[in-house]
Amino acid sequence: MSHSRSFCYCFHECESPLPINGAGNPALALADSELRFVPLSDGRPEGLGGFDIRVTDRARAIANAEAAGSRSGADLVTLYGMHLRLV
Repeated sequence: MSHSRSFCYCFHECESPLPINGAGNPALALADSELRFVPLSDGRPEGLGGFDIRVTDRARAIANAEAAGSRSGADLVTLYGMHLRLV
């Protein structure tokens, strides 16, 4: 990631934006994780839209999501409007 001197949580209106990650999105590096800010793309207002989750048994996670009617893509589970991408 390229780094700027200061952080700003409202990246679209700030003079000193967050560092930019490899995908070109503002991102804040945390211990063992990254908080990314991505453009709105699914018609919902600004807010927390999803998480990437590292799973130990992907097949089981997908089977459980399908059984619950929550699988919404090849690697995506949606619970109460929150998108959980299995990585």
